[in-house]
Amino acid sequence: MGIKNKTLLWTSLVGVVVSGGLLLAVGGYLALMVGLSIANGAPIVETLVDIAPPAIFGFGVLFVIFGLSAVGLLWSIVKMASLPKSERLATLFDFAESHNSTIRSLGLADLLRPPQPTPEERTEQAIAELKQQYVNDEITEAEFEQKVNQLVDSERIDDTTATRTRQETIETRR
Repeated sequence: MGIKNKTLLWTSLVGVVVSGGLLLAVGGYLALMVGLSIANGAPIVETLVDIAPPAIFGFGVLFVIFGLSAVGLLWSIVKMASLPKSERLATLFDFAESHNSTIRSLGLADLLRPPQPTPEERTEQAIAELKQQYVNDEITEAEFEQKVNQLVDSERIDDTTATRTRQETIETRR
């Protein structure tokens, strides 16, 4: 997870805690004022009219901050979650992102796309496929040797690995 996502996570978490606490404080203040008004026998409506404008404004601002922070926190958690990686899902979201700028800003296609194999993994996969083709009699020993040599020539594997792979595969087949 990048530093940007961590910053969003912590900023949102602090925003939820602070604005939530202040919302409770403002609500408590309003309840205290109404309670004191009732205890003193003063008209409740007059007390509410006196304190309502600043309290409503403060309550509204805090509510908006709380809501935005909560959305940011949820979004950060969703982005951190272990989402299934699938080329099909990524393709589906690529299509959706190409038609909708709001969806494009979420970047879900990149989150869902499986990671590309490393050069070493691609080499191992190529060798495994060659071995399987040789064992299944889909290619001859000469073709197998030629293709392993091509991998060596393209510097995808070194000579030592190629020699070991040849020997193991030919011995397995016999």
